[in-house]
Amino acid sequence: MVDAAPLVLNVPADRAREVVAATLSEQGFDVRRRGGILEVERDAHPVDADGVASRVSFLVRVDATAGGSVAHFGEAGGSAVATAAARVARARLAERGLVAEEATDAAPTLPREVATGADEPSSAGRVTPASGYALPGGVAAASRRAADPPVSIVATLAFVLGFVAPVGGIVAGVFALGILRRTRERGRGLAVAGIAVGGALTVLTVAVVIASVSWLVGGSTSSTAVTVPSSSSAARASPPSETPGPAFEPRVGQCFVKRGRGEVGDASIVDCATPHSYELYARFPVAGGTDDYPGDDEVAHSAEAGCVEAFAGFVGLAYDRSALDYVYTSPTRKTWALGDRSVSCLVTDPAGPVTATLRDAAR
Repeated sequence: MVDAAPLVLNVPADRAREVVAATLSEQGFDVRRRGGILEVERDAHPVDADGVASRVSFLVRVDATAGGSVAHFGEAGGSAVATAAARVARARLAERGLVAEEATDAAPTLPREVATGADEPSSAGRVTPASGYALPGGVAAASRRAADPPVSIVATLAFVLGFVAPVGGIVAGVFALGILRRTRERGRGLAVAGIAVGGALTVLTVAVVIASVSWLVGGSTSSTAVTVPSSSSAARASPPSETPGPAFEPRVGQCFVKRGRGEVGDASIVDCATPHSYELYARFPVAGGTDDYPGDDEVAHSAEAGCVEAFAGFVGLAYDRSALDYVYTSPTRKTWALGDRSVSCLVTDPAGPVTATLRDAAR
């Protein structure tokens, strides 16, 4: 028997048998393993005179060495097929970085009982080129590679976008799962993580936006509240209405009804003999008023001091001794810019509407 040049590999003998069997299967050979021997055969071309394709076969013995292993290709009926198969196997394994230095010792002769094909093994160990996996008792599949497949770029992008652009992470993750089924690349976990993180952040973002909008809408909705001070309170309250602008100038002695929002205006003036809630008893400019708005605290202080001082002169009794109360209207920053500088003091009965003037009511 003539042997082809030995193939020296840098992997252990068991691993070497797997990769050599895989490369031979890729070339169309049927491979069966028996111990450390690979039995290789396939149909010969062309067919014989009877139209029947003959079979060519050879043996590959893989022995362990100090640095890895060595594969010896031999053929009982000539070395051409074995030599060609060994050359192709050498090229493919070299591309994968599995070929080591060439062997320098002579190739051992295969045992006679192996060369003659004694003790034919069962077909359970046969490896076919179409199989992607090792059959029970057989050799590793031809499609198996020494290195793991690469990680999908799309799956990696989906994972990154899940944190920085959640919707993009969801879209890229779904797309990656689709292409991973075709390319067999790694990265399914990254794609699923991109979808999960992107979905969670999207839901959180929507919830935050909804809460923010609700807070802004709720905060911007305001109503004009009228707080009527009690007779024992030293601090005076806000006016019963928005401060009338310069277009409306009420006069002392005019009476007003309390409208829906407690507003005081020209349309709410009534005869003091009819039920009413307020009567204007004093009107004066803000103390120390200048062209610049003095501020809410300064306006309130001036209004309260002036209204308490004028109370006794209209009602006939000092404010802190009277059962009656008062409210006032004063300029705001907006009406100040329109020329409003006056405070209006209005007397009111906490017991309810009255039907007569409260001027000199305590005398």
